Amino acid sequence: MRGGRVLWTDELRGAPPLALEQVDLLLQSSTWRHAARLDATPPAGFGERFTRGWSNKSLNVHDGAPLRIGPMRIVCVSGISL
Repeated sequence: MRGGRVLWTDELRGAPPLALEQVDLLLQSSTWRHAARLDATPPAGFGERFTRGWSNKSLNVHDGAPLRIGPMRIVCVSGISL
């Protein structure tokens, strides 16, 4: 996804929705490796554009079981260029 807009709703913390602009999302997967990178621009006053990356190697494991991050719902995404 390139140049999208995401409305992030944190139901777990009950925080107000956060509108992220210029969202770029990269997902990569192979047999033993999975990775994701998110670049986004938050609203003024929340800070500067940021990048976050994850991979299955960066997640903690316990007794060989992957860490469960929890469910995620994509409710509305606009301006997508694939």
